[in-house]
Amino acid sequence: MPTHEFANVQSIHDFRSLLRYLRRELHWPVDEDAPAEDLTFSYTPAELGLEEDQAGKFRAIRQLRPLTPNQPWGIFLLETLTPKGYTAELRRLLRVLAPRARARFAHLPHWRPENLLFLITCDYRQFTFAHFKVDVENPARSKLAAFGWDENPGGARTLLEFNLPPLAWPNDPADAPAWLAQWASAFDVEKVTRAFFRDYRALFEQAEAAVDLPWSAEQKRLYTQRFFNRLLFLAFLERKGWLTFNGRKDYLRALFEDYLRHDPEKRRSANFHRKRLNSLFFMGLNNPYGRDLVQSDPNYQVLRALIGEAPYLNGGLFEREADDETFFFPDDLLARILSDLLYRYNFTVTESTPLDVEVAVDPEMLGKIFEELVTGRHELGSYYTPKPVVQFMCREALKGYLETALPGEAPAAIARFVDENDGAALRDPEAALAALRRARICDPACGSGAYLLGMMHELLEKREALFAARRLDAQTLYARKLEIIQNNLYGVDLDPFAVNIARLRLWLSLIVDYEGYPPPPLPNLDFKIEIGDSLTAPDPSGGLQPDLFRYGQVQEFLRLKNEYLSVHAGSEEKRRLLAQIEDLKARIQAWARPRSAKLISPDGGREEIPSYAFDWQVEFAEVFAPELFPHPGPLPAGEGGFDIVLANPPYVRQELIKDLKPALKRVYGELFTGTADLYVYFYLRAHQLLKPGGTMVFISSNKYFRSAYGETLRAFLGKNTRLRYLIDFSDSPVFQAIAYPSILVAQKNTPDERHSFQALSWKSDAPLEKFDEARQAQTFTMPQSDLTPAAWRLEDRATLRLLEKLRRAGTPLGEYVQGRFYRGI
Repeated sequence: MPTHEFANVQSIHDFRSLLRYLRRELHWPVDEDAPAEDLTFSYTPAELGLEEDQAGKFRAIRQLRPLTPNQPWGIFLLETLTPKGYTAELRRLLRVLAPRARARFAHLPHWRPENLLFLITCDYRQFTFAHFKVDVENPARSKLAAFGWDENPGGARTLLEFNLPPLAWPNDPADAPAWLAQWASAFDVEKVTRAFFRDYRALFEQAEAAVDLPWSAEQKRLYTQRFFNRLLFLAFLERKGWLTFNGRKDYLRALFEDYLRHDPEKRRSANFHRKRLNSLFFMGLNNPYGRDLVQSDPNYQVLRALIGEAPYLNGGLFEREADDETFFFPDDLLARILSDLLYRYNFTVTESTPLDVEVAVDPEMLGKIFEELVTGRHELGSYYTPKPVVQFMCREALKGYLETALPGEAPAAIARFVDENDGAALRDPEAALAALRRARICDPACGSGAYLLGMMHELLEKREALFAARRLDAQTLYARKLEIIQNNLYGVDLDPFAVNIARLRLWLSLIVDYEGYPPPPLPNLDFKIEIGDSLTAPDPSGGLQPDLFRYGQVQEFLRLKNEYLSVHAGSEEKRRLLAQIEDLKARIQAWARPRSAKLISPDGGREEIPSYAFDWQVEFAEVFAPELFPHPGPLPAGEGGFDIVLANPPYVRQELIKDLKPALKRVYGELFTGTADLYVYFYLRAHQLLKPGGTMVFISSNKYFRSAYGETLRAFLGKNTRLRYLIDFSDSPVFQAIAYPSILVAQKNTPDERHSFQALSWKSDAPLEKFDEARQAQTFTMPQSDLTPAAWRLEDRATLRLLEKLRRAGTPLGEYVQGRFYRGI
């Protein structure tokens, strides 16, 4: 592979210099001096069948003439009018250039759709290289992968080490399969992901080991994680162009180089972390008055000489903590973090979707870092949920919710709206928009926030679909996302590392859609994503039962929390609001939890709620108070709760939760099973958290389908929920490290004898990219009454009858050997 320099990439400024780069750096056999018309075919948008609004995205569409006989790749150069926003047009081009379009466009060359390489530029200063990984069965589901560059050198090493080298001209152009594989590997995001994980873990462990204070291991890790979170956030801010130092946009590198040149104390007491980064964190990014300093003010000049131009961001991430002045990471470590991590990899503020992937480090990767590398969470039983599964679960949750919230809409119209973002068949789109705005959604084991982000994207897409079709909800993407965070999303996790990452991902998701400068301050998410044990507080089902006066307290509680969301970090106003919120929370707890908030155990004893327990009815009182009715007197009970609860609960075996079992037994009473794994109690808690008719969506081990400890849960779910979907993945590798997963979608309602649900016993070796197609092909309808407390088997009735006949014919082998043999060969 050739060696590349970013300066050579930056030398491209027109079509001729592009050809020069392709020949000299990638060794393509192009004649860089030949006229353009001898090297390319040009097409008008009309020739390609593009509509007028689609054609408006392109200035020119060219195809490079084949450079060798039987060239397997079709290479297209697209000149656009804007640097981004052309994904939909690329997908239309894919359809036009595919062989199935031959009849309509016989005059055009045709290629296998997965053998197309697009070079896209607006001004020849920035480029995007794009390639489709085609789904032959459903071309509309083809995945677009892309990488590129602009004038900012940040992330150039990703481009030069991972992306461009595979696009070199092959050694043997006659070997078409090898050529196709080589060029396609340039778009392999997993290769970048694995390398980033490796480097991040190594540097994180070095930093953690460098903390030489008498702290606990957890305190060292939290301190290190907070520092790395701040640096990663800055890397993403650089890509937005919001940080500059002496005119340079590779901000952190410029800041470090300036420090090395101008800080003579660095070898004795001062260091980059203490003098520059902490000044940036606490005086720039977290100084609400920084933007108001005038340039003639000496304080402005001193601060800007230290940190350059940086916006005020707020949000808690850059709020000074008690230990921030007790330890500073050494310069040599920070030099490695900058060179081997932040400037080796390309960062993008846009999270990938199941169909659009940028070959770069995106905010979702922070979740993978948390789950797989940083916290050792595998030991706690949690695993990263693949994106296609997250999307499926979020959409099934929304279908269940909207069918309840919009009884006048046909289920088929709702499914079309949710799955295809097409609201044309909805009778009342205004009611649909109102329902989306008032949905209360919770993940009680939120981890790094995969489901919270998934639900945000789904809610955003549905609102955009209604806006596009019916001109509703004309807000900016930033405003919509902020509203969704404020009104729709709630998360809880016991692990503070997880909560930090979840908040960070929500902040990043917000800033990606803000255009202009300066950006608005980030919201304080302290009361949206909270730390606590979701399982051991009292049963929240039934909601709060306030009178009108107490309901006013709940309304004031919500108002204060929403106001706190946008208050300046470290300000007197923030401290005042926090004191008011805590005081009001204590008053709500006093009447919501009488007798000093004590738990009643089955034997009649009382015990304080554990300090680590998350008291749902108090902390999220606005969710558990029913709607205010216009008449006086007590409000009706049973109306409070969440509309949707979805989760990937932790997989912790019962042997590892011995200390927790007494608290679980007090809370769940007769539903407690001493041999049940921890995830079982998340199902029970989710049912308690839901309002009547609410939807729960869980992915967990399927062991409760047939195990003895699952019998109580099976009986409870069969009696108290209406199943909508049940998937048994058996031993399919949905997770890399957990076998036998399952997905349950159910509503908090009593089923009737005739109720049926969608069932799927996964028997496919297809990769998860094929999840939707395989699911649609294998799903069948099954009566819920066929699921008995004795065991759950997902089979159609004919198969169940056959299994029952075989069971009656003789003793099953499992029962025969039980108690006789314990080991085998």
